[in-house]
Amino acid sequence: MSAEIPGQLEPGPAVAAHVFRKVYLMDSNSHIFDFAVEGRTAIVTPRSCLTEFDFAQIELDGKQVVSWFEKQAAIHLLLDLKNSDYFGSSAVGLFMRLWKCARTKKGKMAVVNCSPHAMELLRLIQAEKLWHIAATREDGLAWLATQ
Repeated sequence: MSAEIPGQLEPGPAVAAHVFRKVYLMDSNSHIFDFAVEGRTAIVTPRSCLTEFDFAQIELDGKQVVSWFEKQAAIHLLLDLKNSDYFGSSAVGLFMRLWKCARTKKGKMAVVNCSPHAMELLRLIQAEKLWHIAATREDGLAWLATQ
């Protein structure tokens, strides 16, 4: 038996809105990316490793992701690499296009959930000079919220 606590909110949508962040998942025809919007930040998540064997698909879906981001009110971009241990030069080119799009909107870009291998690739291209690199999605979103 539960006791009633004065001022306690009843469970329901109003409570959920205060407890959980709103993330709007976008429908996409992309085979290799998921995208969503949270506040002023667009979130792009590769579904798997972005190898050069998938060059044509990265190019095709990359154009769709860039076009989608350009149409969003969100100015920042968070790239979540939780599913991608490796990426090749085609993916780096896409990451650069997304960063340039964020810059055009006067926004910033953060990269999160990097595996040790992905982190080494980011160090090799000196990504930390262009993008904020954070351990978790929450850390990346928190940093972007201050920008």
